[in-house]
Amino acid sequence: MILIPLAFSGETANLWQSRGIISGKVFDARSGAPIEKAVIEIEPGSAAEDDELITLPVSTDSSGSFEITSLYDVVILTIKAEGYAVKRCVVRFTKSDRIVQDFHLQPEAIIRGVVTDEQTGIPIQEANITITERTDSGVEIKTVVSDEEGTFEARGLNEGAKEVIIRAHGYGCQVQQLDVKLGELVSNLFVSLPQAVEIEGVVKDESNIPIAGAEIKVSYLDKIKSSLKIDWHSGRKTTVNDGVFFIRNINPHKKLLIEVHHPDYQPCSLGVLALRPAEKLTNMDITLVKK
Repeated sequence: MILIPLAFSGETANLWQSRGIISGKVFDARSGAPIEKAVIEIEPGSAAEDDELITLPVSTDSSGSFEITSLYDVVILTIKAEGYAVKRCVVRFTKSDRIVQDFHLQPEAIIRGVVTDEQTGIPIQEANITITERTDSGVEIKTVVSDEEGTFEARGLNEGAKEVIIRAHGYGCQVQQLDVKLGELVSNLFVSLPQAVEIEGVVKDESNIPIAGAEIKVSYLDKIKSSLKIDWHSGRKTTVNDGVFFIRNINPHKKLLIEVHHPDYQPCSLGVLALRPAEKLTNMDITLVKK
């Protein structure tokens, strides 16, 4: 058994005595094997018990065993281990109680990564990471967002193939395919996003008059393979009275196909050579012919 002392001031120590001890083991709920180095955190379960005490976490030993002393009548235990879903429970003590309780953690797949700017290496905050997985009940989609350091974590994933789409405003997107197992931590997903391409133009008729209501679609000739149909482009993709359109968040280094449709005009398609990161293609005039 492992007993970890609690750190608190000497004055507080005189006022507080142990309310009890809780010990037990942590197991894998699927295999029944003990989990070593699972972390058990303890915090007061009532605001009335809140104080300046600092409770140190406990780690299980090779047999999955732990023991921890409580200075509170009611505590919240949080049990964590890499590759497992977090478990929380409330424990109530009377003075000098000794409670024995085991915990069974459900294994889960976890994906961690970092999103950075391809040119500068600077972390990208608020990048959107969409994870698609197929389960017995159909397709499930989970979305997480990167923090100020560009890091993200997706928990509670099922076993099997995953499609990961990484997007951020002002950047091209990336699509990655992963295959993960329960209890596995994928922590080496480093994603560098290129600065996006922008296209601006005007749709006109043969008399050089702007056309409202024309719809512009951008696709990649060397397609980004994705089973999840997400339009990650932004901007004005349907013209108004000035006939102007602009599309942002386009991937660089990709050959583009621009398609223009309007119910009163013949459809038009234009091929565009791959553009460099952060390049802007402006003043693109597209002329539509009446049906």
